[in-house]
Amino acid sequence: MKTKFRFSILLLAFFLVFSYTGSTVYAARLPGGNLSYMQRGSSVKELQSALNKLGYKISADGIYGPGTRSAVLAFQKKHSSLKNDGLYGPSTRAVMEKTLSDISKKPHKSEEASHDKEKDKPKAEAIRLPGRTLKYLEKSSDVKDLQIVLRKLGYKLSLDGSYGPGTRSAVLNFQKRHSNLKNNGIYDINTRTALLESLKNGLPSDTAKGKIAYLTFDDGPSKTNTPKILKILDDYNIKATFFVLGSMAEKQPSILKTIHEKGHSIGNHSYSHRYDYLYSKVNNFLGELDKTDRVLKNILGKDFNTTLLRFPGGSSGNNKANFRKAAMDKGYRNYDWNALNGDSEAAHVSSKKLIARLKETARGQKELVVLMHDTYGKETTVETLPQIIEYLKAQGYEFRALNE
Repeated sequence: MKTKFRFSILLLAFFLVFSYTGSTVYAARLPGGNLSYMQRGSSVKELQSALNKLGYKISADGIYGPGTRSAVLAFQKKHSSLKNDGLYGPSTRAVMEKTLSDISKKPHKSEEASHDKEKDKPKAEAIRLPGRTLKYLEKSSDVKDLQIVLRKLGYKLSLDGSYGPGTRSAVLNFQKRHSNLKNNGIYDINTRTALLESLKNGLPSDTAKGKIAYLTFDDGPSKTNTPKILKILDDYNIKATFFVLGSMAEKQPSILKTIHEKGHSIGNHSYSHRYDYLYSKVNNFLGELDKTDRVLKNILGKDFNTTLLRFPGGSSGNNKANFRKAAMDKGYRNYDWNALNGDSEAAHVSSKKLIARLKETARGQKELVVLMHDTYGKETTVETLPQIIEYLKAQGYEFRALNE
């Protein structure tokens, strides 16, 4: 009888504490080891659940794809003790556990709410938006005014007055929510009008949520195929990612500029693509990344920067572990793929086989990073691209470019 009475008292005490705090106690379950990009499994799902608890709205699909990586990177940027690489490891786990523990002591406040909406929330003030076009990497009070408005609309940005990758991505996401706006990440008068309207009536739903396909093209730019691919992407209003070779960019600077001007993402794919040279020494590999980076800056301007990287042949395997670490230490974010059209699996692949290969490798995945090529000899890739886009659209995918 005494035991039952004590148990009842304990239950009552727990209920009172629960009612007072207004929040549940979060039992943190976080993986203890490192997680790799594109890894699948219950460990990734546990990480995703924790990130959602922290306010990052991502799919808990158990795949460490671009969405999860971006959320981890955003979390790391909020903590000066962590390396900003988008990779989950023991250090990130420790800080995340502490943050989750702190949340359980603060009713109804996730890290996102307490940090972004309380501590750093701009004080009430008259809305000011620039009446001119803002340039990428511009630093000014006008950019800060734009960032304040984007913050009011829920975009998590630092108010540093710099039109960097974060601000550009927020503007691009905003534009994608408005069918009358050009999706280029550039703030202009039309975007200003839509921002003012959204401040009054609220932000439209994000049509890019759900199934996402990142179309990527390697080994270009080429004079024959890249312009045709750009035309098709324009026709469908799709932004893609081009992992370019420095040696090819030198030969086709005007096409590289067109890729950039149309708002597509550009990544580093080495200078020569020669496996025997690249992977014989880490210094050879890094040297080619630097060489290609210089080529890109010479063509696109000294202010151009990219942290996007794709290893020629992919980055998997223990023999490339040192190369992966070296690239990460230089600030690169490596992207392999989880779907492809198979256009590099033979000298010439028929259109029918390309489409079949895409369907086969894309099946059952919510987030796709699709490998294709825009170099010479890939004419069937150009021919089948509209069909591939139509197929993915029919499967419910929205299209995005990999970004900073």
